[in-house]
Amino acid sequence: TVGSQLFGDHVAERDAEIVSRLRAAGAVIIGKTNMHELAFGATSANETFGAVANPWDAGKIPGGSSGGSGVAIAADLCIASIGTDTGGAIRLPAAFTGVAGLRPTYGAVSTRGVFPVAHSLDTVGPLARSVLDVASVFAVIAGYDIRDPWSVDLPSPPVDVMPDVSGLRIGLPQPFFFDALDPEVERAVRVAATVLCDLGANVSELELQGGAEAAEACGVLIKVEALALHERDLRERSDLFEEGTRRRLALAEGLGATDLVRLIERATEWRAAVRRAFHGLDLMLTPTTPGPAPATGEVVTTTAAVVPFTHAIGLAHTPALSLPCGFTGDGLPLGVQLVAAP
Repeated sequence: TVGSQLFGDHVAERDAEIVSRLRAAGAVIIGKTNMHELAFGATSANETFGAVANPWDAGKIPGGSSGGSGVAIAADLCIASIGTDTGGAIRLPAAFTGVAGLRPTYGAVSTRGVFPVAHSLDTVGPLARSVLDVASVFAVIAGYDIRDPWSVDLPSPPVDVMPDVSGLRIGLPQPFFFDALDPEVERAVRVAATVLCDLGANVSELELQGGAEAAEACGVLIKVEALALHERDLRERSDLFEEGTRRRLALAEGLGATDLVRLIERATEWRAAVRRAFHGLDLMLTPTTPGPAPATGEVVTTTAAVVPFTHAIGLAHTPALSLPCGFTGDGLPLGVQLVAAP
């Protein structure tokens, strides 16, 4: 149903490619999770199927769009779940519900059978409490799909997980990812960096310019592609969209071909800059979000407030793993992002 009245009566006639792969590997599919309408927002305050509640504090958002996928893990309803991540929709729920979530390299996991948000950015990945479980699920669902035009033929992922981090070179990209952070988030991320150092990693600061512009470009590109996807339904069945979805889509109205070309150019330049930054580095370490889970609020401003770091990394087409890295004084979980080269 994609969490929307538009597809409220839709019953799938076949499995998505990743579900077929999971079933073939012996996974037990126990159900579907709630989400932000059309995977187009970060609050998961779904008006059709009911709002997704953060199990740590029902007054806070669980993140989105894959809010139910994060909550299902945090509430111990399953061993692993599947989410989609266009601009952060796996990593945000992971951070806000205290679990692990992987946005894979763009094209590494088939999106065939997954309703799109923005084809040029959409990814599918696993969430779980244990990184071992994340790795196990990823090893099953990853792999080239010749029938998916967005699939990329990449090396097969390892099934095992690196036993230690000794000698890994990890950069803390400045200034964007560490500018105007909530103090509790910055403290938790710095502690995570110290833990990695104590485990033998080499952690140092890294200058990486252009993050704010990349985050902005990602947000606009998502809205432009989503508007193109839903334009006819907006014209003919606008009453079936949530108001917040309509308002977010409207932000892309009036943008023309020249604007789109500039967005694509900015994305290409940012991807090149991030790849250059990985010369001499194995990983980058950033906060997943600027602050802990905010209270449920108006979708446009709430989404904009939580996505800048995940948007910038999403535009780069790089893989990123959000991991729990502690709690606020009020007991809300916090997340840190480990980013690798494609």
